[in-house]
Formats: sequence, C-alpha cells, structure tokens
Amino acid sequence: MKFRNQTLRWAAISLATSALLLGGAQAASAATVPSPDNPPVSDQFLEENNVEGSVVDVQTDAKGAKFYLYDTGDWVLELPQAANDGGMQTQSYNAGICAGTFVGISRLSNQLYWGGQSSCATTNPTAAYPHSLKIELRKGCVSGICFQNTVRTGVSSDSAYNRVQTVTRFDNCTSAAQYRYDMVARPTVQGVQYGPFVDGDNYVVGCNIS
Repeated sequence: MKFRNQTLRWAAISLATSALLLGGAQAASAATVPSPDNPPVSDQFLEENNVEGSVVDVQTDAKGAKFYLYDTGDWVLELPQAANDGGMQTQSYNAGICAGTFVGISRLSNQLYWGGQSSCATTNPTAAYPHSLKIELRKGCVSGICFQNTVRTGVSSDSAYNRVQTVTRFDNCTSAAQYRYDMVARPTVQGVQYGPFVDGDNYVVGCNIS
C-alpha cells in the first residue's frame, strides 16, 4: 500500500476535516494535528495490511463509520455495529474492519498521478455485496485563503468478489502552474457507501488540471 512521497506532505488535517464534515469546501492551510485514539485492531492486522505510521486524525461519517488516518496516507475503516453484524471478516481481518491508503499526489512526466486503494472482504464469497472505492481529486490555490474544489472523480469497478479495489489515475497537465491538491475517499462496503473521508495532506504540484 505504500505509494506515498513524504517530501510532498503538507499538514492540514484538522482544518480539512472540520470543513468537510460541515458540508462545504475547506480552506487549504496548515493546522494543528490532533491526538486521536488508535483503531481497535491488532498489530498483526496492521502488519498484514501494510498499515504504517501514526494516527493523526479520526473522522466519523453520518452512518457511524470511523476513519482512522495515518501520517503515511494509510487508513483503517471501522464499520458501524449494524454493518459488523453482517459478518465482515477474513482470517487476517478483524471483524468490521477495512484498510486502505491514499497515494502521494505527484507529477509524472506531463501527468498528475493520484488515487488510492481499499481492502476488505465478507465471510460469504458468493454474497452480492458490492465493494468499490470512489476518490475525488480537489484543487485549490497555493497562496492566500481559497477553497478546494473537486476537479476529477475516480471510481473502481463494483465487485462482490474482489477484496481489493484500486483507483489509479493519470491526468494530463495543461500547464506547469502550481496548485494545491488533496483527495476525498468514499469506500463502498457490503453495498453501503461510507464517507466522505478527507486526506488532510495538501500537495503543491506544478500541474494544472482544468
């Protein structure tokens, strides 16, 4: 799950999360990182799913799902109890838990690279519970106070049989002007979409996506 380029990181987690959960776009600026609790999973679970780093933010959506964001871009999703009763588990997964990651947004050649991954499963391999991942790419200005606006949306294919869903996008740059980018994830687990969950890191990249 490691796609992160640590040299590009900008700490904006508290501000990004608060503004998103209020239903609007957030200003892109640095903010103090909170000290939230860790997810209710074992060290073995984290190791098996390549989840590394420290938790820097916890977000809770309207359905009660808790999203634990790590400073590496990795994340752990704890489903609400109603979903847990549906039997979310595998031999290496704690019940009701998924894991994933945001990639490090960067310019490769003349394209902007962005996306992420979600990994979860059900106990019944034939159950028709779609699993997919939707990621929104947002763009804002580099200096001053401005808003992050969605400019692209990437969606993996719905599948009840693939425990891993990946969004990998390369979009052409129209110029080398610098903009601040971040992402928002909306994973669908057992046919229910959760989120929005924001990656609080802002990446300043010399690439304009119009």
